Amino acid sequence: MVAAFANSTALAGKPAGTARHPKYLTIYLDAERFGLDVRFVQQIIPLPPITIVATSSEPIAGVVNLRGRVIPVIDLRQRLNMSTYERTRDTCIVVVEGIHDRTTGLIVDRVSDVTAVPPDIVEPFSPANLDIDPRYVSGLAQIEKGVLVLLHLENVLAPSSAPPPPPS
Repeated sequence: MVAAFANSTALAGKPAGTARHPKYLTIYLDAERFGLDVRFVQQIIPLPPITIVATSSEPIAGVVNLRGRVIPVIDLRQRLNMSTYERTRDTCIVVVEGIHDRTTGLIVDRVSDVTAVPPDIVEPFSPANLDIDPRYVSGLAQIEKGVLVLLHLENVLAPSSAPPPPPS
């Protein structure tokens, strides 16, 4: 599944939908479905060896070498305060770029597809829906496959020691 996204025009710097229908990369953490704004997704890579580094309080799993560039990798489960898991052959890294002027990898259980989400179907997130810090979620969208939790990447990638900026 990872290779299928490597050639996707939405992930290769092409326009990501129309102003009316932003597109989201569907990722899974356990059975939960999350959406990442494809405007920030650079690529999806199979899980390479991760070099562990001593870090501050950020949920950095380590760093990886991405074609000669060393990038930090965040365990998205840890960031969202979800339970740990066994990594499988579907576990991969979604490389995001352009947030806080850096490139970062996000470890996810698996990726699925790219979905256009009309803004009029996005509903506000309530902590009663999921046990996730509401600053990390920009909304919920009911799509054909079920509920898609739209992540607010600017807040997800903000350093843990600093409070994330308010949702825009």
